[in-house]
Amino acid sequence: MGNIQTALNQFNLTISASTAAKTLIAAIVGRYVDITSLFLANSSATATLVTLSDGTNSYEYEVPANGSVVLDTTDLQATSQNTAWTLTCATSVTSLYASGTHSYRN
Repeated sequence: MGNIQTALNQFNLTISASTAAKTLIAAIVGRYVDITSLFLANSSATATLVTLSDGTNSYEYEVPANGSVVLDTTDLQATSQNTAWTLTCATSVTSLYASGTHSYRN
């Protein structure tokens, strides 16, 4: 039997005035966690570069000042099992809001 994917699950995260990596989606033992959609909104007057990482691969997105980025993807798959996704802002902004959906597979 191949990889079995579960139903979509939602996630939400707010990063306020920080450049430290924050856990977006926690690791699940024995599962790959794949992001299926991602919405990033920046409430600051300063643009920021956001790095999304599964610990092996990193993806960068420029989020404009007082703007947003929408990614509707089914191809953002975790590189390995038992891995959390993290989000990091390159510059400290008032608030960066992240939400979206993810699924699990064996």
